[in-house]
Amino acid sequence: MKGDFLTSAFRHIRSRMASGRGAIADEEDPEDALQEAFCRLWKNRDRYDGAAQAEGSLATAVRNIRIDGYRRNQTHQKVNLSDLNDPPAEPAEPLDEVMDLYREVDRLVRQHLSERDRGILYHRDKDGWEFDEIAEHYHLSEANVRMIVSRGRRTIREIYQKQKGNRDGRER
Repeated sequence: MKGDFLTSAFRHIRSRMASGRGAIADEEDPEDALQEAFCRLWKNRDRYDGAAQAEGSLATAVRNIRIDGYRRNQTHQKVNLSDLNDPPAEPAEPLDEVMDLYREVDRLVRQHLSERDRGILYHRDKDGWEFDEIAEHYHLSEANVRMIVSRGRRTIREIYQKQKGNRDGRER
């Protein structure tokens, strides 16, 4: 049965994780990543011809999920809900400046990215969609979606920095 390959790969990777090999720093529960990867790959279990192929795909999926989780933890600070009751005395940046920056970046995205790339970037950054959800919605591969997001962010960052440099140069 095709699913048996994936099940044996799951058990083998679980035992490797239990031995501590391949750990990613600051990860809360690596077992969750393994289970999520298993569920994702189970849908396509008929694609695998042997245990080695199934294990390779599962290991890659686990690695990617764990890296995504690590990145997410690094870029988003965890907020203590009790801190929300006591607003800070003075915000780090005035709200007007933050909103101006947001509007400027949004304008650049609308002006310089294609409709599809803009939609993909908005789904990822504004709506919080996962890469696999975006890939399914746009009928693209996950790798392609990651590349579009990366290139879109880089494009906007470079344009913004160039424009900011031009403004700073004029003000002097």
